Amino acid sequence: MTPTTSRSSSAFPTVAARRRWWLLYLTVTAVALIASAGLLAWNSPMPVGTRGFWLIAQHRAWSVLAMIVVAVCQSTATIAFQTVTTNRVMTPSIMGFESLYRTIHTSTVFFLGAAGLNAARTTTTFAGQLALMVGLCLLLYSLLLTSKNASMNAMLLIGVVLGAGLGSVSTFMQRLLTPSEFDVLTARLFGSVNNADPEYYPITLPIMVTAALGLVVSSRWLNVLALGRQTATGLGVITGAYFLMNHVFSAQGVVSVIIETVGGLTFLVVVLRKGRP
Repeated sequence: MTPTTSRSSSAFPTVAARRRWWLLYLTVTAVALIASAGLLAWNSPMPVGTRGFWLIAQHRAWSVLAMIVVAVCQSTATIAFQTVTTNRVMTPSIMGFESLYRTIHTSTVFFLGAAGLNAARTTTTFAGQLALMVGLCLLLYSLLLTSKNASMNAMLLIGVVLGAGLGSVSTFMQRLLTPSEFDVLTARLFGSVNNADPEYYPITLPIMVTAALGLVVSSRWLNVLALGRQTATGLGVITGAYFLMNHVFSAQGVVSVIIETVGGLTFLVVVLRKGRP
């Protein structure tokens, strides 16, 4: 009798590929940990171990935490968005939510002045803006992905049009601002970890962890969906409107967290290269 051989599938075609990936992953992780420690202690004006040193390190730790939030949210959102849309070049920023963020803050400066923008920097305002962006995301996707004529391409096209329209409105209002108001607005719109307020983390961290865990749990289904819509359907994976809407909504939800926490990050683009089978 011939012995039975067990067959299994894996993300790595060979053992050498798995070993190479883990080696690269551990190397990058070690570099990130060393860089984080260096950011906390490098060029500190106070001697190591003193109370002043730890106060400075605590202040810098908030910036490190903001980097972690951006890294986790941007990576999970980009991979999920590219998988659902079956496009390895587009990122969630194509949906125009950064333009909505720019329009909200530009309108605040335009109608209330720079003092109004500084006064509006509260936890309540942050939660309201985040709820507005997530609510618009839910409304847009529920209408476009659950209707009778649902189309992913139509959803992407409407997102591009909304982003361009809101960007034009914000640009027009910015041209009417005084130089001092425009300077304050530009500092707020440009993505920077210094924009992250520690009071925002009790709101952003639970959203980030929930969305990231949800995407990790459904990673097996997303891996099959990455093979193509028809292939995934043939393998028994549900690719209906609600399945797609849940994952696109999760991706845009964590992108909204990034934008509201540190500002616009259009330049932060993740492009995945299709690996060999």
